[in-house]
Amino acid sequence: MRIRRLVCFLLGVWVGISLILALNAYLTFSAIDEVMRTKPGLWGASVFGPDHFRVMLRYTAGVGIANMFDTWELIQIGIGLTAAALLFLESSTRMLSSIPSAMTLLVVFLHVRITPDLAWLHRLYAFQTWTGGMISRNQFWRLHAIYELVDLVKCLFGIVLVLFLFIGQTARHVRRRRHHSEEPLPEAPHVASR
Repeated sequence: MRIRRLVCFLLGVWVGISLILALNAYLTFSAIDEVMRTKPGLWGASVFGPDHFRVMLRYTAGVGIANMFDTWELIQIGIGLTAAALLFLESSTRMLSSIPSAMTLLVVFLHVRITPDLAWLHRLYAFQTWTGGMISRNQFWRLHAIYELVDLVKCLFGIVLVLFLFIGQTARHVRRRRHHSEEPLPEAPHVASR
């Protein structure tokens, strides 16, 4: 029972942080656009013009986000292996250990194949004009869509597993409680009267 709770906690952290980081990546780039829409501040005094300043900000944000996701993927691999091992330890959940194992394999695929290519393509087109980097930009967005899809599938696997563990635990608890309430109460011992 404690193992199920621990696995639910790990999966909740895993899925929750994945969703927060995806939102953070989106908000980081929209913050750059918001800064550029304000009256000239720091970017107006820059040796570069506003267009070059925007490119520098977007490039820096992209590198930071790529590094953040690279590190998060390594952490996810550890969480996934831990969750799979914990589920494998309990005989009633041994088959369920294949779900966090599959989630971990999805993360390994992203870490080995998709994330490095995304980082490389971003660095490739970041300083090119909008039309100049069109091929690398299109490849970047195709890979980005694949990344999002695989990450979404991973999160859905985690949510389904948490629900299954939670519902299974609740049903087991209700059956146990019902079983104990149906048992006859032990009879009180009779004391012989004198």
